[in-house]
Amino acid sequence: MPIFTEELNKLLAKSLNRHHGRWENFFSSGDQTSQVALVSEHDVMAKTVYLLANPTQAMLVSHGPDWPGVRIFRKGDYRAVKPTFFFRGEEAGGKLPGKLMLTLSPPPIGVQDRLCDDVVQRAASAREQQLRERARLARRRFLGAKAVKAQSIYRSPKTPAPKRGMSPRLACRDKWRRIEMLGRLASFVSSYREKREAFIRGVVGVVFPAGTYQMARQYGARCEEL
Repeated sequence: MPIFTEELNKLLAKSLNRHHGRWENFFSSGDQTSQVALVSEHDVMAKTVYLLANPTQAMLVSHGPDWPGVRIFRKGDYRAVKPTFFFRGEEAGGKLPGKLMLTLSPPPIGVQDRLCDDVVQRAASAREQQLRERARLARRRFLGAKAVKAQSIYRSPKTPAPKRGMSPRLACRDKWRRIEMLGRLASFVSSYREKREAFIRGVVGVVFPAGTYQMARQYGARCEEL
């Protein structure tokens, strides 16, 4: 996951900076990538609905399908074409293929695969309806897809972003299972720190807990198997 995220964000930042004629940082340099473990089927469903309804919650579009950006959730194959404004074509010696197929699998939400798309769509639509009603009562208007696309990429929010808040590592609505998972995470952190200190002292044969990434990739440290 760290390697995939690194490559994805790096290529995304470089190609979009090239597209817009920008330089320097594309993503915020002060925030780490948020990767949250979804413990149960219910948590997967909740986050999927949150993602699809997010443009409506942000008062950008009143209905999710109106969102002019990427909004893909139905299982199947989607053709991904390499953008020519950044990557070299194969005729120019580019090593990446001109197109690939992106395959989306049904999310593990506790229903049959053939029903997943419709279940997710109904849940997202219900959430968007709640958000529209909330906006109506507050007499707030949605920005609209046309206005969203008309915004300058150089605009920024007028209000300051919250800083130094909590960054969750897992999502679980079941209280006792959440306590169990947090306990496992705490045990991993404790073991990792102990092994790291021993590794720095030069202790031979230190084996880090399964899931260790940086020490294994950068320094060749040994890790337990999952």
